Amino acid sequence: MDEIGKVIEANGNEVKIELGVSDHCTNCSMAKFCITTGSGKRVIIARNAIGVKVDDIVRVRMEGGKQVGSILLVFGLPILLGIIGLFLGARYSDTASLIGGIIGLGVGIIILKFVENLFAKKNVPEIIEICKED
Repeated sequence: MDEIGKVIEANGNEVKIELGVSDHCTNCSMAKFCITTGSGKRVIIARNAIGVKVDDIVRVRMEGGKQVGSILLVFGLPILLGIIGLFLGARYSDTASLIGGIIGLGVGIIILKFVENLFAKKNVPEIIEICKED
């Protein structure tokens, strides 16, 4: 999906782009997790392949299906591994169950960190064009 936003920060090959709430957001059950500023706008990081500057208005392309998969992975994996740890520890005692749950949760977070490092560069939004330069 393509969206239009304003470049608020440029650091070499990466830029931060502020996006408004779009029509897609109203239909998305995960929209509340995207809003990161007090003004109700979203801030994303994109690769600066076409040389945009601060205050430029740009068109950004993001693949929506990957966002949903990423959100499911971020929330689902640690919870799933935490629950598995709880059940494995429950065979021994309540304390072991608690420790197993915490270890499972920690392992899930560590796995997410490795996955993030592997896929972070592939899932970066792409700046398609500069709509208006300031």
